Amino acid sequence: MGEGIETYLYRYPQLTLPVQAGMSQDARYTDIVRRGKLPHELPNPFYGHPADRVFSIETPVGVRDVLYLADRRDFVRFVQVMAHRCEPVEIPDSMGAAALLGVTNWRKIQAHKRKWAVTGATDWQAEFRRFTANKENYQDELLVVSDGPYSAVPGEQLGLDEAQWRSDSLTVRIWHELTHLVCRKLWPENKHAIRDEIVADCIGLLAAFGRYDPTWALRILGVREGAYLPGGRLQNYLTQQLPDSQLLGAVERQVELLAQQWQKTPQEPFAFLRTVEETKLGMENWL
Repeated sequence: MGEGIETYLYRYPQLTLPVQAGMSQDARYTDIVRRGKLPHELPNPFYGHPADRVFSIETPVGVRDVLYLADRRDFVRFVQVMAHRCEPVEIPDSMGAAALLGVTNWRKIQAHKRKWAVTGATDWQAEFRRFTANKENYQDELLVVSDGPYSAVPGEQLGLDEAQWRSDSLTVRIWHELTHLVCRKLWPENKHAIRDEIVADCIGLLAAFGRYDPTWALRILGVREGAYLPGGRLQNYLTQQLPDSQLLGAVERQVELLAQQWQKTPQEPFAFLRTVEETKLGMENWL
């Protein structure tokens, strides 16, 4: 646990701006994001909640922070600002977490400039180019999660107590997003949007429940008894159409492969992830 939204406002002051159409082209936004200007004041436009906090979790690629915003409105605002440049893009109810990579942190650049300045050097433009040539010097990974039942699926549809399901949903979300981060770092060649989601759900469910139920895995994607339920999360990864029978078949095969592998080699979640990705389990079905 750690700091809440206030620290993020200082790191990424675009979070203080209004979310409205055209804001991505507004001078206030471009000054902050493209030029690194820090406003004189940092008003906090978030509702805030006593449960807001930051989780620090050890992963195969190091310790990562996850920001938890308990108020759904705050989560939506955070994603609209950081992922959609302050534009009022609709965030579907089935989306309760986001991993944002390559976010510029001008505070890191400015901290480096202060250290550089005391050396007596004078060509900051040359040093700026050298420093920013390595994106790891100044770019951040942001993981943010919200409250609510995972994938907007009620607990009763999984045979679970509603309150407990909401609590477990937080664990699923956190480990789901961490899985995306780990996979992009360690196995960037294993990339297919829908397979990525199925695998990340698997690791999240293992972390929360210590087992992988293929029926649950399908239901949280919006698939039940071989049919798709419109509005399910699977829809978020397609462009303007509903999943067809061919896609649903591929989803079901991937889930079944994961369930079979788990039965053969039950492991700690990240260890199981390594098994799945290093063997490219089911990847041939998505090529």
